[in-house]
Amino acid sequence: MIVRPAKLEDSVTIGKIYCDSWKAAYKGIMPQDHLDALTPDDRTINPANYLVLESEEGVVFGLANLGSSRDKERPDWGELRAIYLLPEYWRKGSGTALFQGAEAELGRRGYSRYFLWVLTENVRARRFYEKMGMRLSGREQSFTLGGKELWECRYEKELL
Repeated sequence: MIVRPAKLEDSVTIGKIYCDSWKAAYKGIMPQDHLDALTPDDRTINPANYLVLESEEGVVFGLANLGSSRDKERPDWGELRAIYLLPEYWRKGSGTALFQGAEAELGRRGYSRYFLWVLTENVRARRFYEKMGMRLSGREQSFTLGGKELWECRYEKELL
């Protein structure tokens, strides 16, 4: 597996990864009609904010979206905005490789601390982030999607 910066030609694949992983990861959490309506074309990306995970055969199957903080409480922190894999690659060590690549990139960009938001109900992802050494900050926020109120909690970590 290779973690590398995304290229513009990865855009379609990144859209597919978002679409397929959302439909699998958020089933029963997000409104089903919203998930059913997702298409790979729903995402526009700036490759500078993405890393992709690629197999030795050149198949891109994971993504990490990262950059500077969008949170006014943490203006000098980095932010891991998303990390997704095609569902068939879950629980095979790919997420760990991608997460470690994202951490390394945040460090290269000069951040000593970073955070991420995760849906509170997404227990599988929360366990993964905790396994990767992230800690709950105690901060939560909500948003409404398809008429359903969803809650997110913030995880934080210092880079060594």
